[in-house]
Amino acid sequence: MLRHKVTLIPGEGIGPEVAAATRRVLEAAGVQFDWEEIAGRSDSSSNQEKTVNQAAVESVRRNRVAPREKRPRRPVAL
Repeated sequence: MLRHKVTLIPGEGIGPEVAAATRRVLEAAGVQFDWEEIAGRSDSSSNQEKTVNQAAVESVRRNRVAPREKRPRRPVAL
């Protein structure tokens, strides 16, 4: 069976929990993955300065697949 190399960027906050659940759902579908899990921010990032991890960018370019969450374009008023 064909295996798929996929970049997984868990993110922050609830991101790691959502990423783990995403992995379980996709693997339960019977598709085989080789996950390359990598941080989205560089180690030198602070809360004010959000520097993208270049290794994550290179991983996405190399694998050409990276699941992501759907984010609203603007805040939703409740």
